Amino acid sequence: MAPTKSQNIPGVALMFHMASCMKGFPFKRPSSTGLSLRIEPPRTEEDLQDLLEGSGTDTTQFGRGQANSLMTLLRELHESSCRLERVPTSKKILRFVEPVFIQLTYRGQVIVGRGHALDDTRLERHNVLSVKRRPGDANPLEAAIRGIKEMLGVSVSLDTEGLVYSPEIDGVTFVSNFRGTASYPGLPAVYKTHHVRLNILTGSSAERAFEC
Repeated sequence: MAPTKSQNIPGVALMFHMASCMKGFPFKRPSSTGLSLRIEPPRTEEDLQDLLEGSGTDTTQFGRGQANSLMTLLRELHESSCRLERVPTSKKILRFVEPVFIQLTYRGQVIVGRGHALDDTRLERHNVLSVKRRPGDANPLEAAIRGIKEMLGVSVSLDTEGLVYSPEIDGVTFVSNFRGTASYPGLPAVYKTHHVRLNILTGSSAERAFEC
């Protein structure tokens, strides 16, 4: 599916566009959206702490209550399940995440899986299946296929007969939280969320792979 005009805007650039409409928001929109804002993952937990605190992020709440630890964030960065980016004008650092939500349909009903047998199948109704897009994923669809393999243990590919992608259902949304999240309080976050729908046809190789 060809992206819409809004989907062509890079995540951080869109964030600045949204921020420019927010009264009292401290960031300024950069004069160029072609700047490279991505930060290479720090090597150690201490380096990560110095990086965040040097940008004004208070890390003392990390690892408390429901909040994740610095080590968890460092692991996510090295796994490429998220990345850090720097706002060029204010030097603020934000966390950028690309979750891909996967919807599987079969015989006109929505089904998703948890990766273990339920009622003699691998699938259970009305549960959420999601994966974080990584640099190695050429597009959200490839990320969805990887997520199905990793979380459900189902060996399928883009060429699996009877696994039909519905691009007209696919979509992208942006959600920004400039105060941080429960996982990482105080660290601004931008979520570029993808939605992918795949239909399993009856009597197909995909149906047999999912043991429907």
